[in-house]
Amino acid sequence: MNTGTLATTGLWRLAHSGRLSWGPRWYAGGIIGASAGNSDGNCEIIGCSFRGEIIGNGSGGIVGFTCGNGSGSCIINNCITRGKIIGNRSGGIVGSHAGNRGYCEINDCDVIGDIIGGWCGGIVGENAGYKGECILFSNSYSGNINNEYVGGIVGMNCGYMGSCIIELCSVKDVIIDISGICCGGIAGGNAGINGSCKLKRCDVSNIVINGDESGGIVGGYAGKIDGKCMIENSRINGNINSNYSGGIVGSNSGNNGLCEIENVEYIGNINGIGCGGIVGGYAGYNGVLKLRTSYSSGLIIDDSIECGGLLGRYAGNKNGKVLVNECFSIMNINGSYNGGLIGGNGGNNFGFIVVQNIYYS
Repeated sequence: MNTGTLATTGLWRLAHSGRLSWGPRWYAGGIIGASAGNSDGNCEIIGCSFRGEIIGNGSGGIVGFTCGNGSGSCIINNCITRGKIIGNRSGGIVGSHAGNRGYCEINDCDVIGDIIGGWCGGIVGENAGYKGECILFSNSYSGNINNEYVGGIVGMNCGYMGSCIIELCSVKDVIIDISGICCGGIAGGNAGINGSCKLKRCDVSNIVINGDESGGIVGGYAGKIDGKCMIENSRINGNINSNYSGGIVGSNSGNNGLCEIENVEYIGNINGIGCGGIVGGYAGYNGVLKLRTSYSSGLIIDDSIECGGLLGRYAGNKNGKVLVNECFSIMNINGSYNGGLIGGNGGNNFGFIVVQNIYYS
């Protein structure tokens, strides 16, 4: 069993394969405990694997806490994790604060296993790109995640006061359990909060999300507090059973900020209150949501209330702006007070919605 902190001052190349079982603690890592690429140093981790179980908050299958910290950099390539991670703010590859005031890049990594805890992610847990930069390219996750603000690739606060780019990542055969809120198939709640989060060319398949205010790609509050969240060229096939959720983005997208969605598709079934085929309830709340060239198909089932084929309940509420262009829905809509494209109470409280070239079939 290895524990402790590694503060790198040069370029590291690590290769370790084995099975580790950690007792309850903070910031455990299958390869490095904490501070990989710290304080102007560089750390490179290539072709490593972890198999087993980790118990502890802020833990990761490869690195625990702070990867690319304080003007340092950390690059992780071609690593795998197989097993179970139990603890809040944890991730399949990096636990918490990847790109923490520094630079972190994670490429071609694969995780299979369950992650149990709040603010967790299949690849990175909490605060990817916190006051720094985090890039995730061509990573994949399969398993089950159980708690709030979790994501299939990144957990809560992706791009918080910094930048996070997620590209060509995939999530499949995942159940996000009912105990969680603001969950996402790729990124959890608060993506781009007071910073920037960009997701492109991502794919989510065979997923079930059971937490309120969640989304098939990004959870609730995307682009919050003067932040920006951009989602483009991505798709999801799966089912959502929760309130105020969306096929692509959860509730309050663009809340006091900006959320832009372009060329995305959702295929699946939705059951809940105030949901949307693309965006959940309160889209553009006191902020801006822009939706272009996207579509949804599937079923909004009988128990649903105030749902829409594209947007859920209260779109453009409280001085918010929602701009929709060249979108369509072919969802079969049942239930009460639902709309083919937009759910109930759109444009409330001095907000407005502008729609162009959209249709429902």
